[in-house]
Amino acid sequence: MQTIIMRLGGSSGHTDAVRAAARIMREGGVAVFPTETVYGIGTNALDGKACARVYRIKGRERKKALIVLVSDMQMLGRIAYVPRGYRRALSRAWPAPLTVILRSKPCVPSIVTAGTGTVAVRIPSNTIALALIRAAGVPLIAPSANPSGLKPSETGAQAIRYFKGRVDAILDSGRAGCGVPSTIIALPELRVIREGAFTMRQIERAFGRLRA
Repeated sequence: MQTIIMRLGGSSGHTDAVRAAARIMREGGVAVFPTETVYGIGTNALDGKACARVYRIKGRERKKALIVLVSDMQMLGRIAYVPRGYRRALSRAWPAPLTVILRSKPCVPSIVTAGTGTVAVRIPSNTIALALIRAAGVPLIAPSANPSGLKPSETGAQAIRYFKGRVDAILDSGRAGCGVPSTIIALPELRVIREGAFTMRQIERAFGRLRA
């Protein structure tokens, strides 16, 4: 298949490329794009058929759930139940490389949650990723852009080597963020599932003391 490669240089002039990639994903296509951690491979998180395609492209096991990116707290409320008392803490923490596991709403396909009834979600701090979600108007799945078992793409060039001819579009902005995966916590128990780019001090600053 033909892959549209859009190279983003500097800090402006991205609007047309972002809108094009957002339209592709909203309509069920698959695109690769930068985040604040590594490159992600994504599509419309509410389109189960499109999400299944991402599993096939990555060679990912279906038992592994997918991370979902949202643009704001309003979009979060469309796909997940926020535990009482945590909305303000999440607003303090996000946007950031912090993924939070919450109880999912019925609109989220089971293929995204791996049948767990929970969804892993975050508001990214990368401006291109945020612009994509806003332009798409829907949540986007964003597992790391790499075939399963290989190193995640930290640069657009690496993403192109992995996925040219396998996805509909690639947004190349050079090197992505920190190269470290997002931290994952579960609410309401405030339990750390995976340590990553969002530090323990940052978690405690936003949410309070962690449970032992």
